[in-house]
Amino acid sequence: MEFPKHPDKGDLFVRVDTLPNRLFRYTGTNWMQLDKEVTDTYLNEDYVDHLTDQVVKGVTDVDDLTRQEQEEVENAIQRRRGDRA
Repeated sequence: MEFPKHPDKGDLFVRVDTLPNRLFRYTGTNWMQLDKEVTDTYLNEDYVDHLTDQVVKGVTDVDDLTRQEQEEVENAIQRRRGDRA
């Protein structure tokens, strides 16, 4: 997985090819790793869907996720169950 080629300063990027996934922010000159516990701005719908799929498939253990990620995944699983009812 490669970082975006033309990022803007402040852009966020989540590396999903590592476990646990790692969050980076572009400083204007390089990518700096961030602690996912201090922000949840990276938790967009696509990323939450990805995490949910990984948890459902057993690829990722919910205990490996941050508290915010766990909450979002639990909510997504509940929504999926509601859609099937």
